Amino acid sequence: MRTLLTMLGIIIGIALVVSILVIGNAAKRSVLADIQSIATNTITVFPGKGFSDVSPEDRRALTISDVDALQKQPYVFAISGKMSTDVRLRYGNRNSAASAFGVGESYFDVYAMSMSEGIILTSDMVKHHGQVIVIDQNNKEMFFPKQKQVVGEIILVGNMHVTIVGVAAEQKSVYGNSNMLQIWMPYTTMSSRLMNRSYFDNLYIRIKQGYSSLEAEQQLTRLLTVFHGKKDIFTYNFDTLIKTIEKTTNTLQLFLTLVAVISLLVGGIGVMNIMLVSVTERTKEIGIRIAIGARNSDIMQQFLIEAIFICLFGGFLGILLSYIVALIARLLLPDWQFAFSLMPLLGALVC
Repeated sequence: MRTLLTMLGIIIGIALVVSILVIGNAAKRSVLADIQSIATNTITVFPGKGFSDVSPEDRRALTISDVDALQKQPYVFAISGKMSTDVRLRYGNRNSAASAFGVGESYFDVYAMSMSEGIILTSDMVKHHGQVIVIDQNNKEMFFPKQKQVVGEIILVGNMHVTIVGVAAEQKSVYGNSNMLQIWMPYTTMSSRLMNRSYFDNLYIRIKQGYSSLEAEQQLTRLLTVFHGKKDIFTYNFDTLIKTIEKTTNTLQLFLTLVAVISLLVGGIGVMNIMLVSVTERTKEIGIRIAIGARNSDIMQQFLIEAIFICLFGGFLGILLSYIVALIARLLLPDWQFAFSLMPLLGALVC
């Protein structure tokens, strides 16, 4: 019983180390997968020299010619300008405030947005100033709570009649779910019918797989600087957020692992303690062995083998416990991907 209780420290210590590493890695992969499903390899271009330094002249820096120039670059997968404003939506006796975004047909490719119904905006709709919109799920629930199909319905945006051509599928957000109503229309329509201006608030660019987003960011900054004759834009690389989250999760995981390693070391000290007690309690046995010719090294070897056996057996039970913990976690979190790595198992066992 005493030996079993001694092994308990080893069992719990190893199970903690392995479980924290396995669950921590699964949590990190899940978070990064969520973020990358929203925007992977995306760069946002803003007018001005910084968020707090946008002169009236710089505010007009981003135009359709910038989009055309960047579209030809080999590292660009998709690009779209975006302008935004607040509007009033009306349908029947219902009305509500909403955020309207004027975008190009490639905007939905930049953010890999899919439609739950209908189609995305097309190049013809953009070219011909089509009075069409794509709405989100919040709009559908607000204005058409009992309708399954809403494509083809006509709704008022301000005083302009527009036709719904698509409903965007609900998309994960870095900032959580939002109850805000959003609509997307061709930027040409918003420019000519709602805002009476031709420049964009931002450019959104998705980089092709295989290209470094950092190098692409530097190249497009140089290109726009040459194109404008001065540096009147700045960028935000979404990979910066991903790296920050990776660093944060790694730091948290390291902290928890160190706490678990301390409990593992405490378990090791428990084994040392119980073996020391065993030596003092078994002096008669040791004396008999020495009397019939055993050397000091033989006695030490006997107790070391017992200590190693306790640690190994406790270690294997700890690994088994960590597997059980992972199985329970997998049942509770079916979307997470759990994977056992050999190195944490061996590292905890060797410790």
